[in-house]
Amino acid sequence: MSALKVAAYAKVNLGLFITGQRPDGYHLLDMVMQSVSLCDWLLLEKAEEITLQGDTAGAAGMDNLAMRAACLLARESGVKVGCRITLKKYIPAQAGLGGGSADAAAVLLGLNRLWKLQARPAELAALALKLGADVPFFLQGGTARARGIGEQLTPAPHFPRLELVIVKPEQGLSTPAVFRAWHHGGRLQPSRIEAYLAAMAAGDYPLAGRLMGNDLEAPASALCPGIGQALEAQRRSGALQAMMTGSGTAVLGWYADSSAAARAAAALQCAGWRAWHVHSRKRAIEIYDGIHA
Repeated sequence: MSALKVAAYAKVNLGLFITGQRPDGYHLLDMVMQSVSLCDWLLLEKAEEITLQGDTAGAAGMDNLAMRAACLLARESGVKVGCRITLKKYIPAQAGLGGGSADAAAVLLGLNRLWKLQARPAELAALALKLGADVPFFLQGGTARARGIGEQLTPAPHFPRLELVIVKPEQGLSTPAVFRAWHHGGRLQPSRIEAYLAAMAAGDYPLAGRLMGNDLEAPASALCPGIGQALEAQRRSGALQAMMTGSGTAVLGWYADSSAAARAAAALQCAGWRAWHVHSRKRAIEIYDGIHA
């Protein structure tokens, strides 16, 4: 086997609550993370050196998480073969959708197979955490509760398929800027994640919708007015609930069924928004042997 094709799926947050702060400045969080069907594609081919090429500005280079993941795995494993990574981006950046982290996890899992390393899941998870707090989630995907800085993962029951619409304002925001804005006016509030998960497990979706929330939404909206406009556009389109995902700037709407979500996405696109109709998934990474999968 000399090549693999890998799909790296985005995530959304169905809840994000700040519960404290560590002495090193990292914020403690309580979140529900959910894989969704919007994905990047990576082609991994054996080569003499590790290289990366992409079809979007900024995709290539040592700062790219996919490139960093490949170099980290090669260094830690001592492998002597390289890899040519071709990255095709569909997940927008600075959106709170975890595109870069998904790409990194895809490289770790894909090269573990391509290079025949047979690294254990715990070993890959330790490497993933070195790359970013939410990279470990993408190694398993599906639905998970994430605590700590995002690295303490508890798999949650896979709930019935969620029909979602993602809307991305043109402006992006950096995660540090959003957390700095939260510090200026935010305050700690009790997490609603436990109650949300219980409501979903009981099938009480109206209650679950009311329990969704994101502590970073208000400060991010102050920095990017497009977030509030996207939230209002989702609600006008019939969303049962609408909220920002991650540190923004993407907004997700939860719809009653696939038809309602498809109609909403089409209407939002006609109104000039970048919008995607997506659904929840049980996995974040899919690996296909060969380049024609």
